[in-house]
Amino acid sequence: MIKRYFKKNSGRYRPLLAYFKKYWMLIVTNFFYILGLYVHNFVFWTTDLKMVVASSFVCAPSYDLASCIAMFTNISATVILISRLEMNFRDKYKLNVIAIAHSKSEMNLPAADDVLGLHDSILVAGPKDAIDQFEELMNSK
Repeated sequence: MIKRYFKKNSGRYRPLLAYFKKYWMLIVTNFFYILGLYVHNFVFWTTDLKMVVASSFVCAPSYDLASCIAMFTNISATVILISRLEMNFRDKYKLNVIAIAHSKSEMNLPAADDVLGLHDSILVAGPKDAIDQFEELMNSK
């Protein structure tokens, strides 16, 4: 289905490897995050709770259901937390984000899908005392 949607493929995969070198820490972190999400399932799938379906699929129905509900809870809690943090920035800090600098030489107007990186900078506007408090907060971290 994916190949039907994306009909053209350049076949150039080597440039992608540069991102592995650049973001290696993110990849390692994600690996351990995913491992933590699923390793417990593999443990339970080796116990007497396991059920083999069609001589191929292994599951532990009682544990898998609880695990699925826990994942849904975890995912929805993460979405709620991040959206509240992002949407309450103006109310909490009394500041407006005017621009984002993703590099030292370029500042851009923030877009809805902009994501701040570790070394990015933001330009904010608001009352001087709010700016001073925000700057103090950012420098203390």
